[in-house]
Amino acid sequence: MNIGLIGTSGGRTMFRLEGKVALVTGASKGIGAGIAKGLAAAGASVAVNYASDRRGAEAVVAAITASSGQAMVVQGDVSTSAMWRGFSSKSRPPTVRSTCS
Repeated sequence: MNIGLIGTSGGRTMFRLEGKVALVTGASKGIGAGIAKGLAAAGASVAVNYASDRRGAEAVVAAITASSGQAMVVQGDVSTSAMWRGFSSKSRPPTVRSTCS
């Protein structure tokens, strides 16, 4: 599933992602953090990826869980195949993927 934009109408999310898992790379700040929060607001469980800013990623996860969402921190450099092997061996594959790195 490819998602271009998360839209809202009257303050409500226009679609739901319950039962979906999203891996958002570069999610510790900026656009990636916004996408992670938006996907969580739409009902997805979110893996918040960061390369070096653990505190930022933890803050994003805290914001998501404070809003009753599900999220976890995932550290790794997405430019290396080792990160993907480690991620895929520990988790089910994401059903939604957003890259903001």
